[in-house]
Amino acid sequence: MKGAFITFIIFFLAAPGMMCVAQSDGASKQSISINGSSNMHDWVMHAEEVVVKGDISSAEDDGTWKVSALTVEIPVEKIKSEKGSIMDKKTYKALMSEVHPVIRFNVPGTTVLTTGKANKVQGSLRVAGVTKTIDLAVDVRLSPAGDLVCSGQKDMKMTDFKVDPPTALMGAMKTTDEITIEFNVTLSNF
Repeated sequence: MKGAFITFIIFFLAAPGMMCVAQSDGASKQSISINGSSNMHDWVMHAEEVVVKGDISSAEDDGTWKVSALTVEIPVEKIKSEKGSIMDKKTYKALMSEVHPVIRFNVPGTTVLTTGKANKVQGSLRVAGVTKTIDLAVDVRLSPAGDLVCSGQKDMKMTDFKVDPPTALMGAMKTTDEITIEFNVTLSNF
């Protein structure tokens, strides 16, 4: 893969096999979820659509990859709960989806990722109109098929982005402030 270079724009859809790829041979597997809890139960929401834009190249055959101008966007109203549409609507309201329809993570400049280790990636995360700089630990490995697999998780608080944790049942059910974002993306055919 020495000198391999691609520009990628990938649209992920939750249903397996339903993805549209533009400007590259893109990703074969993807998963982004938000995990949290409430005073009544744990909950999970999944991003049904994710748009990834950027440039990636392998510097040498040493397992090092350069990623430039990386942007990850998730349409707020494409995040769906396993608990149903009531929770979805409460989430969209809390995230002010009508005014801020997209969650955006942007990594400016160029980041070097090395396979076989946890890489620190720093970028800006914009949620509900509030932008914060965050650090992500990203594990990078090559699959047996030669695909680049990026995975990790990040613990956060909703209130860090001025998001009030949603409530339901006239306040009887309250979600906790703490959430965990989990991601696993496989980039293929570069």
